[in-house]
Amino acid sequence: MSTTQPIICCLGDDVAGRPTQFVLERAFEVQRMHWQAISVEVQPDKFSQVSEATLAMGFRGLRFYGAMEREAGRLLTQPGSIQSFVGQATSALNIGDRWQVWDNLGPAWLTLMEQLEPSQATKVIWLQGVSQKNRSVFAALVDETESKQWFWLDAPEELASIEHPRVRTAIAEGRILFSAKVPVAESLRQLWCSKSNEVAEKDAAQQVRIALINSEGELPDMVAQCAEQWGAKLVACKSLKVDDALQGFISHYVSDADLAVAGEAYDFKRWTNCPADVCLMRDAYDEYCDY
Repeated sequence: MSTTQPIICCLGDDVAGRPTQFVLERAFEVQRMHWQAISVEVQPDKFSQVSEATLAMGFRGLRFYGAMEREAGRLLTQPGSIQSFVGQATSALNIGDRWQVWDNLGPAWLTLMEQLEPSQATKVIWLQGVSQKNRSVFAALVDETESKQWFWLDAPEELASIEHPRVRTAIAEGRILFSAKVPVAESLRQLWCSKSNEVAEKDAAQQVRIALINSEGELPDMVAQCAEQWGAKLVACKSLKVDDALQGFISHYVSDADLAVAGEAYDFKRWTNCPADVCLMRDAYDEYCDY
């Protein structure tokens, strides 16, 4: 059996208050797409049956919430893969014989960095500590076709066991550092500072923008030191604890709503192969949340 129109199914043990269906319906309507979005409440212990049934019925995509995100990460990924390392998935695409899953937070962060910051700026992703957010952004960086400047301090040791060419290369280059005891300041200078200084000498207008991806307490003192040394501006979550020494370096704060809409827009493009109208989706998201 197959569906006569593409369907996106939002799954969770509690789907009340989730904006995805409303946002998608508004986007489908405005872009005159004969697609449908539905929301279904399912208990986590039924995940396997539901994922098989929706695949068999030809649903185009799935959107997961709550415990379903963890079940998707556990049951729909290959052991040892990058997505398995992430540990959860927000979304899935029907590719014929299985669901292809991803977590949309990482792509959302990379998208916002491109939208918020000047195109000529040197953009750097700074991952700090072990968190779900960092895992998702890391997976997005590994999947990117274009190489971005990034590093991960205090990364989880399990990364060393992932057999992926880009992961092995990043470890060899010193962009993944597993312990705070490593002389990270010197490593960072070798990785980025020389290059930034070379560019700055050629083009005084060149700017460095650092996205701080951290959800585990306060940032280390070296962030302010590096920002000052590189003449960099910082992009950070509104929820991140930023001390007085860093306040003057912040160029943008990213809200949970910014990330949510960017994630929904990324999913929309993956599911439909059509660019999302981000402004439309933000308006729909805000309208739903204001109810």
